[in-house]
Amino acid sequence: MTEDDVYLSFLPLAHILDRIIEEYFFRKGASVGFFHGDINALRDDMMELKPTFLAGVPRVLERIYEGLRNLAVVGWSPVDIF
Repeated sequence: MTEDDVYLSFLPLAHILDRIIEEYFFRKGASVGFFHGDINALRDDMMELKPTFLAGVPRVLERIYEGLRNLAVVGWSPVDIF
């Protein structure tokens, strides 16, 4: 963990996992970014914040994985996007 690390928070602010991760990042001097509220536009937030750490519930992580897999099928690389 360095000051260059960025955590993208998209869980509810009252979620205990999110609160613990945010506190850890703050203590280490890293950055925390918050998504703008529309889970369907999470990709836009990821492209802007370029997070190095992402924690979430399985449903959302599976959606992210599927999106990246679909991009790989058409020839895009996650590196090209982020």
